[in-house]
Amino acid sequence: MQVGWVKFIFSRVWIRVFLVLGALFDVVSTFLPWSVAVDAYLYLPWSPLLAGGWVARALPFTVDFLRVSVVVRVAAVVGWAGVVLYEYVGRRVIWGGAVFVSGVLSFLAVGLFALTGLCFYLGAYLVLVGGVLKVTGIVVGEAVMKECLESRKSDENVCTPKFASLWELFYVRVLIDRLRLL
Repeated sequence: MQVGWVKFIFSRVWIRVFLVLGALFDVVSTFLPWSVAVDAYLYLPWSPLLAGGWVARALPFTVDFLRVSVVVRVAAVVGWAGVVLYEYVGRRVIWGGAVFVSGVLSFLAVGLFALTGLCFYLGAYLVLVGGVLKVTGIVVGEAVMKECLESRKSDENVCTPKFASLWELFYVRVLIDRLRLL
């Protein structure tokens, strides 16, 4: 019974989920406050101030905060590039390298923000979780590759994806809905 759970956890679907969530958390963190003061939520420079009725302020345009802002945005771009490479290229070295760099940049952004001395709030925690998810996606990817190499020795093949991609499922769903309208 435990072998089934291991195969489910280390399936290719979970790699995709971890990578997409990690990259998505990096993007969403730029829209959330990174710190909170007594009277306002503090956002990174170049972030939209979405306070929802609360007082919001952008952090000052100093080198420290600009560095954090740029590193987070680069981590998000590289993370999404890693997701696209995983979907369309499939070479582990290429997408794994991009996602690893993105995860390191996420951790670097949180570390640089910690050096400013401000307390963490939603944005900083979300980038930290995004970095953990991206690195977890790489670890799961390595486990899947080990399972693939071991399964080639047996008659069972775990390397073939058991689930269709999310886009294929979406297109099938749209096609079924259109056929129902006819």
